[in-house]
Amino acid sequence: MNRILLFLLCSCLLAGCQPSGTSTRTAFYHWKTYVELDSLELGTLRQLASERLYVKYFDLDWDEQRKQAVPLASVQWGDSLPTNLDIVPVIFITTRVLNQLGDHDIPAVAQKMAQHIGKLHPPGRNFSHIQLDCDWTPSTKKRFFALVRSLRKALPRPIIWSATIRLHQIRDFQQTEVPPVDRGMLMFYNMGNLRSWNEPNAILNLKIARAYMTEAVDAYPLPLDVAFPLYHWGTVFRRGTLTYLINGLNEEVLTDTSRFHSLAKGRYEVVKNTYLDSYYLYSGDRIRLDRATPATVRQAAREVAEWLPKKPGHVALYHLDESVLASWTYDELSQICRPFD
Repeated sequence: MNRILLFLLCSCLLAGCQPSGTSTRTAFYHWKTYVELDSLELGTLRQLASERLYVKYFDLDWDEQRKQAVPLASVQWGDSLPTNLDIVPVIFITTRVLNQLGDHDIPAVAQKMAQHIGKLHPPGRNFSHIQLDCDWTPSTKKRFFALVRSLRKALPRPIIWSATIRLHQIRDFQQTEVPPVDRGMLMFYNMGNLRSWNEPNAILNLKIARAYMTEAVDAYPLPLDVAFPLYHWGTVFRRGTLTYLINGLNEEVLTDTSRFHSLAKGRYEVVKNTYLDSYYLYSGDRIRLDRATPATVRQAAREVAEWLPKKPGHVALYHLDESVLASWTYDELSQICRPFD
């Protein structure tokens, strides 16, 4: 009996946010064009009992030559997709599209988007949820909302529609208004000033986030899920100006004192012209490392759990990628959504 109880206890710890009843469920984003899950990615889904994957299907961008909205970077599928995985198509809509799109063009663009989603979806699998990722503003909200309404008409069958929501869109929703969708996904990352050398952490700056975490959320009319970051990057500054963003840059590379000089924790200066991850850097360039650490993400989750008036249905982690997951343990990942249970 003791061995059985021990096994069950270990299983619960490994599973983290186990989907049962009304418990918050763990989900992941997949943001690469080719979906071919390796053993680490599949193992992470299994250990965390994650059955939902938000997959970027394509970017909707503006083609200046053709003067029209076009899909770019369309998803391609490998053979490793688990059959029990709930696939949620995500379409990233650039602000450039909303600035250029004419009101009369919106229904036709929505129809093309709906057809493209159907073509890209894996054969033999259904989808019941579509998410739109767009950082609309007061000046672009009318076009974005009209596009959402046209998409719902183009795909009239029962579908849950969700949109990504930024912190400013909750606090200032009287100005930004609320998109005509069924749910929102609060993107709890990228809230720092990326272009400022003095920014302590552009990925997850809780001091900035707390300024947005007001009572406005109590009046926000959409049910909210929430997404947290797992990734890290390096920002390269040249003469005080942000020049490059190097995704996945690890600090170990910067310990080469023949090329880099440590200025402070997570801050380096290039002392010799060199290549770094295919980027050519000059002596005098400076590098700031931003990272979503396990401790910071756990703290963010605790504060968001206290702030949101209702428990989210899903806690999504960005994103499912071997190079990102290598910096995390299963236990660290499972702890992120524990405050929501």
